[in-house]
Amino acid sequence: MRQLFFRQLKAFHYTVPVLAAGLLCSSFTTVNDKETHRVNTLRQVMKRITTEHFQPKALDDNFSSSIWTKYLQNQDPNKLLFRQQDIALLRSWEKQIDDELKAPSLGFFRQADSLLVIRIKEIMPLYRGILAKPMDFSRKDSIAATIEHWPGGEKACKLAWERYLKLQILQKMREVQAEKPALSMAAAEKEARAKVLFRQDVFYNNYVGESGTDLRFSSFMNTVVMEIDPHTNFYAPADERERDARMSHRYFGIGLELSADEGEIRVKRVLPGGSAERSGLLQANDHILSLADAGGKMKPLAGLSVPQVSQMVRGDSGSVLRMLVSRAGRESEISLTRGVILDNSNAAKSAVIERNGKHYGYIKLPDFYRDLSRPDGAQCAVDVAKAVLALKKENVAGIIIDLRGNGGGSLEEVQKMAGIFLPAGPVSQGRFKDKVTRFDMMQWKDVSYDGPLTVMVDESSASASEMFAGAMQDYGRAVVVGSPSSYGKGTMQETRAMGKMGNKQLGTPNISYGSMAITLGRFYRITGASTQLQGITPDVVFPGKGEWNGFRERNYPTAWEPDTMAAAYFERWERAGTLTAPIAAAKARVAQDTGFAAIREALGWLKAHEKDVRPLSFKEFQRAAAEKAVFEQRLEVAARMTGGGVMGARVLVSAAAGSPEADRQEEWLKTLRTDRYIAHTADLVGDMAP
Repeated sequence: MRQLFFRQLKAFHYTVPVLAAGLLCSSFTTVNDKETHRVNTLRQVMKRITTEHFQPKALDDNFSSSIWTKYLQNQDPNKLLFRQQDIALLRSWEKQIDDELKAPSLGFFRQADSLLVIRIKEIMPLYRGILAKPMDFSRKDSIAATIEHWPGGEKACKLAWERYLKLQILQKMREVQAEKPALSMAAAEKEARAKVLFRQDVFYNNYVGESGTDLRFSSFMNTVVMEIDPHTNFYAPADERERDARMSHRYFGIGLELSADEGEIRVKRVLPGGSAERSGLLQANDHILSLADAGGKMKPLAGLSVPQVSQMVRGDSGSVLRMLVSRAGRESEISLTRGVILDNSNAAKSAVIERNGKHYGYIKLPDFYRDLSRPDGAQCAVDVAKAVLALKKENVAGIIIDLRGNGGGSLEEVQKMAGIFLPAGPVSQGRFKDKVTRFDMMQWKDVSYDGPLTVMVDESSASASEMFAGAMQDYGRAVVVGSPSSYGKGTMQETRAMGKMGNKQLGTPNISYGSMAITLGRFYRITGASTQLQGITPDVVFPGKGEWNGFRERNYPTAWEPDTMAAAYFERWERAGTLTAPIAAAKARVAQDTGFAAIREALGWLKAHEKDVRPLSFKEFQRAAAEKAVFEQRLEVAARMTGGGVMGARVLVSAAAGSPEADRQEEWLKTLRTDRYIAHTADLVGDMAP
């Protein structure tokens, strides 16, 4: 099935990536094999770009120069590894990368990668030497929020590292002293220094390890494709599997939720239905020391992130995973068989909110998810439809759809979900290379809701979320509330695999070059307006907590400018005119809310001090950190209702008393009961109710 996706893909911001190993197929074992595979991957990617992308850029010297600059910045964002002479040496490639992409060849990548590995190996003794002795925080010094230049020589390099490590230790000391207030400054500094050393060693040992070049090649490929637009992305084979699992809410594993604590991977909880639960061999807080790789070799996990380890735990159905586990100081090796795990942690959730004597339906939708591999797999529209039916039975006065933090997903799910709330008509429009089309909502035989409806968005509500919220707003079917604007993504992608089928008779394996999410077109609101850069402007604006550090489409240097197209024919909802008075009343309440006033004040301070230099003397750092913490805390406290403002909230189906699921439900309900944004939205729905 051809499936378009509308997603805000956060994994590929311009930073050093934290991707799992697995770019290369296991059948490629020699350096030459891997090099050939990378060149073939580049060939496949560029072929897709030039023949299928909606709006490819010219591969010229300007394109080359931008790739050169961004890739070096990605690999060394803090200007701690490369030297000025390295940059001068690599500058010969600045206007040649476009020619390499056409060839294809990887001369620039190989030379930059070799230089980086050399510098890392030189740097490791340097930072270890600095961290071997207590830091002197008495001298007045500072470090800029953004480092502009690479160091010129040994002395400048050492100074840059001393400043960087001082900042890391000061930040870690603050954490240590918060946990252990009685600890002396000297003891806190020693503990913090040891933790910083451990973190640095783990990071750089991984980065120069056997998978390091694969990680950097994946970063290079994404630097190339994201120069065309921010949402054309390259996925290595292992990353493909994670992406599919996120969309389908289904994967093959053993059923564990993991946590990371100071470099240690531990079992956070054992999920019901998996082989881990059935075996009885694992329990919460078990320390997982190592896992066997595809070749059977045990790989230590110290310092790896939870996403990295999760990728190692997951695999093919029926395959066996060996692990070394420590509990109470005793180590044991266990083997478990991977099977289907249904991940409902990010599925749609519903509750009944009670406020001022009225009951409101609340539906939280984290993603527009869809399992394309199975007709009976997870579909968010089906889950929302079930929630709507259950809430109607509760005779709620109205329904709140919460899309805050929803980065998008499946177009078809948007079309189906819109059909729950409107009888017929277009949801969105699209412009492709060779055609213009409209996307109509899909109707349900036995599910509909025509009562009061609101849609909540914030600065991270993107793509499919913006399509749904925009349609509800344009029809006048719902009141949209939230941050001053949503994310601002107005392009659509399709994920396409790259590779070659093997031949069992000839003994040749399948070859995967990964996959690409490639931009095939733009989408537009039914009015003809674009959400690109502009996002959705809510009918009722709340001050957004994430405004001061939120990342939006407009922050990407390669984000496209918005345009327009002709409006589609549609008829406004018959009761759209009834929304004017409730919107006006809601705006008045927001303007008078002292909690929102406190949020605006805190946001103003945080924005104003976002680029302040970081002091490196202990007293000045503590003063600056404490001042910032005051406003961050004020932001969190002001977003919560207290006293008589606390709402009632209950789920429709309660988990078994005393179960972990019951504990998670209660934690979620606690959050809902005090959410100032939900409280204002509920009051608005109350005004809309007949």
